[in-house]
Amino acid sequence: MELTIVPVAHISSKSVEKVREIILSVKPDFIAVELDRSRLQALLTGKRPGIRDSLRSPFFFMLYLLQQALGKVFAIKPGREQLEAVKLARELGIPIVLIDITGQEIALGFKRIPFREKLGLFLEAPKSLFK
Repeated sequence: MELTIVPVAHISSKSVEKVREIILSVKPDFIAVELDRSRLQALLTGKRPGIRDSLRSPFFFMLYLLQQALGKVFAIKPGREQLEAVKLARELGIPIVLIDITGQEIALGFKRIPFREKLGLFLEAPKSLFK
């Protein structure tokens, strides 16, 4: 069995094109998407985090707001490459495998990271967009 990994950025039209191109050329046996069930549903329905979600996980709410702002700057909806993969999988009858842990599990892991490292992540992340 051959494994093809498609490196993508969540806010990039080039990533959407790359996902489409590779899926159509490789015709994989299945497509793994870095989402959990609830985040996939949120992407499919356009559901935004509510107040309760925001209070439960301020980090993810801030990340959501950052991605939305960057999406406006780059004129693309964040997660569009994931939606493209799911759309193509459905059109071509290819099984989808969700391969991420839940947002709550990620948030719990994030809480364990020392503050100084969290700060470094937020300071360095924007720099990677312009490389």
